[in-house]
Amino acid sequence: MVYIFNNARLVLCHIPAYDEFSLYPVLAENVAGLVGEDGLNALFLNATYNTESPSEMGELTYDTLMIPLKVNTISPIMLTKALLPLLKKAAEVNSSLPIGVHRAAIIFMSSIYGSINSNHTGRWWGFRESKVSF
Repeated sequence: MVYIFNNARLVLCHIPAYDEFSLYPVLAENVAGLVGEDGLNALFLNATYNTESPSEMGELTYDTLMIPLKVNTISPIMLTKALLPLLKKAAEVNSSLPIGVHRAAIIFMSSIYGSINSNHTGRWWGFRESKVSF
């Protein structure tokens, strides 16, 4: 299920973390209906998934690494792909404006846990890697 909240200037969407991207075209159609001919001028992506992870590398599993990578890295990119035509439309409509959110922008939000420099604990396997790759 996709939840869409709209107040005419800001549309918030909650998308299930484990979706196989099948809802993204439907979401893009819904957003297109909301933004109309103006297109989508800003896409702010703040995906996050974290769970208790092993403290030792020997305890890692495929899912420990892949689930956060899918949710935190692959899903936002696939969602961007689905909404790209709407972003391009906004950029075209607003081509006389300066480059940035006035025209069209994609904003990816990461986390301090994605910092290679500040990793002093060595924990949060999967989550850290997904935020670094984001």
